[in-house]
Amino acid sequence: MYYGGKHRGCIEAPHLTKHGDYYYIMCAEGGTGYYHSVTMGRSKNVWGPYEPDPCNPILTSNPAIVNERADWDHLKPRYYNSDVKLQKAGHASYVDLPNGETWMVFHTSRPFTPELRCTLGRETSIQRMRWTEDGWLRTVSGSNLVEEFVEPSALPECPARQLPAYDDFDTAKLNMGYYAPRIDPESFVDLVSRPGWAGLILYYDNMNFLYLYKYYSETLDHSAISILELQNGVKREYHDTDSTRTFVEDGKDIYMRVSIRGRDVQFSWSVDGEEYAHIGPVFDISRLSDEYSEYGEFTGTFVGITCGDRMMHKHTADFDFFDYQAEEHANVE
Repeated sequence: MYYGGKHRGCIEAPHLTKHGDYYYIMCAEGGTGYYHSVTMGRSKNVWGPYEPDPCNPILTSNPAIVNERADWDHLKPRYYNSDVKLQKAGHASYVDLPNGETWMVFHTSRPFTPELRCTLGRETSIQRMRWTEDGWLRTVSGSNLVEEFVEPSALPECPARQLPAYDDFDTAKLNMGYYAPRIDPESFVDLVSRPGWAGLILYYDNMNFLYLYKYYSETLDHSAISILELQNGVKREYHDTDSTRTFVEDGKDIYMRVSIRGRDVQFSWSVDGEEYAHIGPVFDISRLSDEYSEYGEFTGTFVGITCGDRMMHKHTADFDFFDYQAEEHANVE
């Protein structure tokens, strides 16, 4: 039906649409890494065969034409293109608007350099497109290189509903911004029994994470807080100092905070929510990324709250609130 637009390999995610007299097949090629791209073919018969667009790929972060069908590495960092801000462009869908505009949405990533680590995983980007007289889809600029900024649509503005930055768990149902791997969060969250408090239990089998937690130490016969780090399955625990642990009063509430500035991560805690003390070293968040992981992940880094009882699987934790504050205009190299 369709062999692909070029020899980039790793063809996937076909979308089939009809525009005018033609059926169009849009695919991702090159793998979901630095050789990622959007290719297109068309046919007047839905069953094909589909004629490849002579200008494939129609969108990419690297337009180099190389035969990579035999390479199953989806990242291909050797194709990083320093001339563009948005890397890994691919996996697209397009829409024709009633006002005559055509837009395409697709995946991109923005890596930390020079390591090329994408902490946010796959991000959603948008490009303005146009149909040519001979029936092919092109960017408005005519280039197949992804652009960082595009002119806005002429459609009236329609603000999207924003997820709350502060959540005190006073609603009957959990807000839609929370996720859990392969499990519906409401299957282990109770917001009704104790209004204003949320008890979360989550076991997440992930090989890369940073975890600030309060626990009871049978060895020390006291509650304490610590940081647990996993790097590709290698475990390391951080206490307040090399020789002592940070003790907290049993049965008392504490406040936990994590601050991220660029690639620097710093954990801190407080007993009153006013005066915070740092705990642990400054971590490098770029390690929580697609490229650093040895397990081929692409979801990006999540921040959230969790509770783990790996022995009896019965203990719970109460969270009074969760507050997320983002600097929307921060630009990180």
